[in-house]
This record gives sequence, structure tokens and C-alpha cells, in this order.
Amino acid sequence: GMISAIAYGFSVTEIVFEENRGKWLVRTSNGLKTLNPEYIKFFSDPFGNLMKIEENIGGSSVDLPLDRMLIWSHNRKFGNWYGESLLNACYKNWFIKDAMLKFANIG
Repeated sequence: GMISAIAYGFSVTEIVFEENRGKWLVRTSNGLKTLNPEYIKFFSDPFGNLMKIEENIGGSSVDLPLDRMLIWSHNRKFGNWYGESLLNACYKNWFIKDAMLKFANIG
């Protein structure tokens, strides 16, 4: 869900509509579809304003409609729509521990 923004730094969720008696309403079951952050690319102008979102799947890219997207960028600064993952603070310690374990297992 959208809470993946904490781990990845951002989340892009599509609002899915369905027609009901001549009116377009948000689908009651699974009306919010969170997209895989690994396939998302943001494009912004020089001022940091979001211009388009692109989803790349299987070598082809699709422009996503901005008016149907919910974007949550965790700790976004200076127009960086990718935000900052909470796990960034842990990476250095994890990397050192991983290297030490690999070294200890030699021999």
C-alpha cells in the first residue's frame, strides 16, 4: 500500500473509478492501486513542479494520468519527488555488518 513510501521514499497510487448508474465513482473494492516503485519515473520542470509520471514495464513506458494519482514522497526536499527512504539511515551499519560476516566466513 501507500505505506511503502517509508521503505522506498515515495509511493504512487492510482485512484480506480467505475461507472455506477451513469456516475463515475471510486471503485469500492480495490479502488486504490499502489504501483511498484521500481517501475516509476518522475519528470519535473526546473522549478521542481511535477510534469509527468512514467511507468516502465517490460521495456515499454506508459504516461500515467496525474489527475488520478496520489503521490506520497517521504521527506521530499527541493522538488525531489523520489523522497528519502527511512532505511537510508540503516544502510551504512548493514553494509559494514554484511562485509564483516563475509570476512568472518572465509577459511
